Amino acid sequence: MPLKEVIELIAPSLVTLPLSSTIKLTLSYLIRISRLVRISLPDGMKICIPSMILSTAWNNILHIYYHKDYELIREYIPRNGWKVFDIGSFIGVWLLKVAQYVGSNGLVIGFEPNPIAYRIAYVNVKLNGLRNVLLSNYAIGDYDGIKTLYMSEDLINSSFIEDYIVDMGRCIVSRRCTRMITLEKALKMYNISKLDLVKIDVEGYEYNILSSSRRILKDDFIKRLIIEVHKNVVQPKVIMDLLEDLGWNVVYIDLDLEVQAFVYASKVE
Repeated sequence: MPLKEVIELIAPSLVTLPLSSTIKLTLSYLIRISRLVRISLPDGMKICIPSMILSTAWNNILHIYYHKDYELIREYIPRNGWKVFDIGSFIGVWLLKVAQYVGSNGLVIGFEPNPIAYRIAYVNVKLNGLRNVLLSNYAIGDYDGIKTLYMSEDLINSSFIEDYIVDMGRCIVSRRCTRMITLEKALKMYNISKLDLVKIDVEGYEYNILSSSRRILKDDFIKRLIIEVHKNVVQPKVIMDLLEDLGWNVVYIDLDLEVQAFVYASKVE
């Protein structure tokens, strides 16, 4: 990452992260003195970041704690006792944050099919001693079976859609066979009848998940959805129309990002 982009990360970090964390991230990027960087997050959680994904993880932390991508509407901020699915956990940053929100009476279940990101997320959950978090290496998708995951040179852009990675200007470095299950199967696996919130960030595969979950979405299994829509793969209107047809109130939020937009949706009472 160019030095200019690092400087752009430092400014929001100084007003968001503990000063020691900003210093560690900056020095680790400039000097590469360690293969693993451990920092504190604003809420006191600890997180380990391998140096090979330092800039990507740093940017991800700022999107969750500074830009607050998943807290743009107050009613969707998790509360004590909520049950939450985090579909596309990456290295677990949002997972850790939500664990504090829902408390010991709540539950957060993360799904991350990328084996490298999953292992990092697993370490971060264990590092914080979280007992209200479960983490699965399964992908949530449109069928039960095996699916090829295309591994991007930038780990966060790994996707089930090959063209998405190419469109992002990334190279595919490998292919991994992953276990995929439907949203309905996941609810049964964890014996959950109601979810307060489902967050979906799956690098272009969001429509596949939603369109194959019509029965679940039409009934009252889920109260709220936050979907990161990747506009270079699916038009937000397609997502919105699907949800509205199934009886959801939908709010579209475009922050003028190059690829991402957000759909917040709640079940019509």
